[in-house]
Amino acid sequence: MHRLYECWCGGENYDGARPCNFDWVKHLREECEKYNVTFCFIETGTVFIKDSKTYLMPKKQLQSKMAYKSKMNLSEKPIEWKLCDNFGDKIPKNKLYVPLSEN
Repeated sequence: MHRLYECWCGGENYDGARPCNFDWVKHLREECEKYNVTFCFIETGTVFIKDSKTYLMPKKQLQSKMAYKSKMNLSEKPIEWKLCDNFGDKIPKNKLYVPLSEN
């Protein structure tokens, strides 16, 4: 039997993108919490619906910031990043980007 360990959620980004509804994001997070699965809400997408209001966010940086500010991420277990450089060599943890925490 296979098990899901991580779920990444984000809206679509392009002309004609389908809306991402925050209620759907919340429901997906609840399911992940129920089954002890790490959940990451990475971006809202270009068209985002929250509290019956539609928001247009063409910039991916803003989408990511809004997703982060929603505090929907659920880290039941740490995410293991296995990143490599352009030559295929593993990048050591001390060289990986770590975002500053918001005050």
